[in-house]
Formats: sequence, structure tokens, C-alpha cells
Amino acid sequence: MAKTWGDVSKAAMQILGPQGKIPPDTSSGLTKAAAASQKSWAEFQAARKSLKDALDTNKEQTANHLGALQAIVDDINTDNLGLDPKKNREDVKKIAAARKLLVGYWNDHLQLDEKQINDLKKVDAALKIIMDVE
Repeated sequence: MAKTWGDVSKAAMQILGPQGKIPPDTSSGLTKAAAASQKSWAEFQAARKSLKDALDTNKEQTANHLGALQAIVDDINTDNLGLDPKKNREDVKKIAAARKLLVGYWNDHLQLDEKQINDLKKVDAALKIIMDVE
């Protein structure tokens, strides 16, 4: 099969004979449409790369934030919060009660980050499809 307009139009002229007339392969409308299509495709490619870069950065920063939150929870769970349970047995209960409140607060934030990470996995899957478009 012919691959260029020249090849196709030559084959068509052989069929039509000397009286046949083939329209030109380009018109101002086609030229403008092709240029606009190429420009919008280049913009799409740049936008999807920008989106991928932003998503990758956000995934990394969210993971860092999650790690920092977990470090706070770990610190609270190992800290005596200014009290000395070795000197006063009542401090053990106070520390446990305070830890429960503090860790509960930070665990709520941990859950939000974990949800965001799961949501980003869904976005990442969709973005992979977008990135594969040629």
C-alpha cells in the first residue's frame, strides 16, 4: 500500500487517466489544523510531565510527613512526659492517660496521611495510563 500522498495520488491518477484531477494534499485549513493539533499535543505532553513530577514530589513529601508523624508517636510512647514513674506509682497512670490523648491525636493525622497515600496510588495508576498515550 502507498505510504505517501504522492504515491497515493499517482496511483489514483493512473485510475482516473489524463482527464483526472487530484486535490492538493494541503490546504490552509489542513495546515492550520495540523499546526494547532501539534501545538496542543506538545502542551499535553508538557502538562502530563509536570503532573507526573508534581505527583512524584507529593508522594515523596507525604511519605516523609508520615514518617515524621510516626516519629512523634514513637517519641510520645517512649517518653515519660516529664514525670518519674520510678518515684511515684501514680505517675504511671498519668503518663498512660496523657499518652492515650496525645497518640490518639497524632494517629488521626497518621490516618489522614495513609488515606492520602492510598488515594495517590489511585491517581498514580490513572497517570500511568495518561503517560502511555502516544
